[in-house]
This record gives sequence, structure tokens and C-alpha cells, in this order.
Amino acid sequence: MFPERYPAADAPIELSTANSSFSDRDVEFWTIAAGDIDHLSVFSLAPQPLLILLGSLLGDIVPSDVYQRHREPPTWEWPATGLVSAFEMRPPIATSGPPALVVALSATVTADRITSILGRDASIWTVTVPHPHNDITRSREQLSQLRSLLRFVFDQIKAAHGRTTPLHVFPVASVSAAIEFGRVRMPKADMPWRIYDQVSARGGFVPALSIPYGV
Repeated sequence: MFPERYPAADAPIELSTANSSFSDRDVEFWTIAAGDIDHLSVFSLAPQPLLILLGSLLGDIVPSDVYQRHREPPTWEWPATGLVSAFEMRPPIATSGPPALVVALSATVTADRITSILGRDASIWTVTVPHPHNDITRSREQLSQLRSLLRFVFDQIKAAHGRTTPLHVFPVASVSAAIEFGRVRMPKADMPWRIYDQVSARGGFVPALSIPYGV
């Protein structure tokens, strides 16, 4: 039902050493060509499962600035006076069923959309804001606040369900929030993820990709 391997990228990453004075005949070539990255600026547009996967591959060790494509006005620049949203976690009433994490930032996600997939006993954990909308992410401070909350949420879900239990992830968030969601993941400590995508033509959420335990 879920892919065993990550999906292939649609386009290759281009690396160039055209202006380098070294070639692969030189002893120093590979050390220089594969130099350390000390900072990343991330501008991404893609389906949310792929953005989460990208974030998980980037991790949070290398300092990174993740940018958001804003709708009004249409720009990648952060507004001069960005707001900090009141992110909140809503735990399930019971934790006996399969765990689901709903990230409802861009729109409201009702419980029936999850139980229709996982069953009526699904344990639905939700990260949301009082008034979700599709231009919610307006500052770096918001992303920092979201990362802090997600670390706490991941720990709570793992404590309730066990770290080897698959966590079903239903993201409805901005592109920057989806990337940060993946960056917070601790590959050697967090649960395996099964990530879903909203596809209206197929009637709702459908499984997109999996990130195994320990990866």
C-alpha cells in the first residue's frame, strides 16, 4: 500500500565544477568538490508529502532559512511586521487506535476525513490554529514556534503509542511549515511516518509515501 522507497525526484540536481582548477585526476578533487555546507536558504514549491520528505532529508543540523511564497502580496520576502500564530495541540480522547497526526494550518480538517481511512478508533492528534487559512505563515518566528511545538507533539505521540508504531500524517499546511515539519524529525528516535496527500479527484486523502523507522 505504501512505497518501500522514496519516490524519485522529477528533475536532477545540477552540480558544477566548471570553474574549478582541479579535476578528478587530482588527489584533492573529491574533498574540495564535496565541501561542507554551512548554511541553506530553501525556496520550495511541491506537494506537501514531498516537502516533508525534503525537510526530513535536510534535517536541523545545518543552519537553514526556509522561505514561504506568500499570496498577498505575492513575494518570497518575509513581511516587515509578521505575526506569531497561536499554534496549539489537541490530543485524542483515547490512544488505543492507530495514531494520526493532522496538521491543520491552511484549512480545517474534520475527524471523519481521518476515520474514513483509519477506522473509527483512530487516535487523532491535531496541530492547528484558531483560524486556519491558506496564507497563515507570515514570519520566521512562526516557524520557530511551530518547530518547538512539533518536537513536543512528536514526543507525546511516541510516548503514547511506541516509537516503532507507524504515525499517519495528514498535512494541510504552508510549504514552509511542511518543510519544517520534516526537519524536526529525529531519524534515530521518531516513529515511522506514513504521509498522505489531499487529492480531491480521488475523494480525499490518499497515501503518498513512507519514511521508515530509523531513517
